[in-house]
Amino acid sequence: MNACDSVIRSGKRADPRLCHSERSRGRCPEPAEGIWPRTERMSQLWPDLSTSLRFAQGDKKGLSRARGNGDCRTRLFHVSHHADPIINSQSSIINRQAFTLIELLVVISIVALLMALLMPALSRARKQAQAVVCQSRQHGWALMFAAYQNDNDGRYPDGILYEWDEQARERKLQHVSWPVHMEVYSGTDLRDAMMCPSAAKPAPPEAEGTRGSDVTGGATFLAWRFESTWRADIELLRKSDYTYIGSYALNRCLEYDYQPLGKVRPAALPAFFDSRLSYAALRDAIVDGPPPYADFEMGTHLYVFSAPVVIDRHEGGLNMLFVDGAVRKVGVKELWTLRWHQGFDTAGPWTKAGGVTPEDWPAWLRRFKDY
Repeated sequence: MNACDSVIRSGKRADPRLCHSERSRGRCPEPAEGIWPRTERMSQLWPDLSTSLRFAQGDKKGLSRARGNGDCRTRLFHVSHHADPIINSQSSIINRQAFTLIELLVVISIVALLMALLMPALSRARKQAQAVVCQSRQHGWALMFAAYQNDNDGRYPDGILYEWDEQARERKLQHVSWPVHMEVYSGTDLRDAMMCPSAAKPAPPEAEGTRGSDVTGGATFLAWRFESTWRADIELLRKSDYTYIGSYALNRCLEYDYQPLGKVRPAALPAFFDSRLSYAALRDAIVDGPPPYADFEMGTHLYVFSAPVVIDRHEGGLNMLFVDGAVRKVGVKELWTLRWHQGFDTAGPWTKAGGVTPEDWPAWLRRFKDY
């Protein structure tokens, strides 16, 4: 053990005679008292913790390198201000390359702000895409109705169909709806074609507006459903599934046994449109006024004809197919200006020509465009 090791272990002054050869070479100056170096400021006191830490950890290589160095000051004290503190060493639990909590919160806040700005735009884009798909499906129905009319003397499918009864050897009257007519006529399953993308989810059977045990009215964004009682031909298409679900309606005024169409211009005559029931129409311009609120109950006798069709499904209106094959968006208040049948007054009390004012409309309709 040399003099420097004794000083490290005991903390006492070294005997000058023991390290005379080192002093003669000018390499071992007089050490300070104890193991603390004297500095100009007390805040700069810093012990040589690296040596003691290596000793405690059994770092024999580190101790041997310190002992092999001829400079006593290096072995006694750690006074270099350029050395990194221990907390920055590789063994520290602090990682300077990781995110701090504040940085993480800032990033989360920026992402949340961007999502808040983008969500309305994405929602509008999704609604516009659904409206385009809805109009595309109505164009498909225009082609099917045209083919049906060519084979049925220009008539649209109605609620009456005759079925041949082999036992009675006669035709029996069956009450069905246009989805059954069109599926039997086309020989295909039209479940997807009957659904508007904005109202693809069916209404529950216990929903408001149920008419009897086999018909359930829909809502602005819910599809209607009904249980077919005519199952002879559709068994080949649907087997045991006789429930029809859809989002569109056929103009009930187009039935051949209803009010005659006369010479109504085809471009002004509604044929097929968004609705809460499979059959709907405005029959009277005065009686069939606007419902007091959206999705008015259809189980009552009030607004029985206007409630199914007066809906805001596509941002201020609904999509409609006309008899001439054109498909376009129709405003909610524009419904009273259409020629639903020959005797419908297109200048009735719920039109600008009839003198309606914004205050006359129910609160939920006042924000829409007047016609």
